[in-house]
Amino acid sequence: MVENSSVNIEVLVNGQAAQIGDKMKLDILSHITTSVVDAHLVSIDNGVRVYSNEQMLKFIREYSSKFDQFLERSFAAAFAYNSKDMLVGTSFAASGSGEEPGADREQCFLYGNYVAPDHHGMHIGRDLLRVVKKEAVDRGYKTMSALATLFPGTLEFYRKNGFELMGREPREISETDFMFERIVADLTK
Repeated sequence: MVENSSVNIEVLVNGQAAQIGDKMKLDILSHITTSVVDAHLVSIDNGVRVYSNEQMLKFIREYSSKFDQFLERSFAAAFAYNSKDMLVGTSFAASGSGEEPGADREQCFLYGNYVAPDHHGMHIGRDLLRVVKKEAVDRGYKTMSALATLFPGTLEFYRKNGFELMGREPREISETDFMFERIVADLTK
C-alpha cells in the first residue's frame, strides 16, 4: 500500500490484476466509465465538445469488451481508495504498445489512468502514474506510451508527468473515429 495524504494506493503486480474478482472488475469499469463520461459532460458544460455522445458510448462499449484482455496483460495495476474505501483512481501498465501484447521488452503501455472528478487536484493521478512507472522501470522498460483522450487538462497532466506528444491518431469505433493523442515517456531519465 502506498500512502498519499488523501487516499491509499494499492498496487497489484505480476499478473495479480487478472485474478481479481468480478465485483472488483465491475467497480473498476464503473469508475473508469463514470470518469470518462463526467469529463465528457464537463467539456460540454464548458462549451468544448470534444466527442459526440455516440462516440462516447462506442468507446465505453469497446473498452468494456476488452477489459479482461487488458487485465491479463497488465504487469502493474494501481488503485486509489478514499477514506470510505471507495475506488477513486486507477492506473495500469502492460507490455507492448497497447495495440498488441508486446514481446518488445523496451516499451510498455499505460492505460486506465483515471481519477474521479471530485478527487482531481489531490495529486492522485500523479501518484498512481508514479507507481506504475516505477514498476515499468524495475522491469527494465525504456519507454511508456499511451493514448490520451483530448479532454481539457488531460494532455497538460501528461506533459507535467514526463510524457511528450507524438501526434493524433483516430481509433475506429464502428463508423465513428474517436481521436486520441499518442504520448510517450522516456523512462530512462
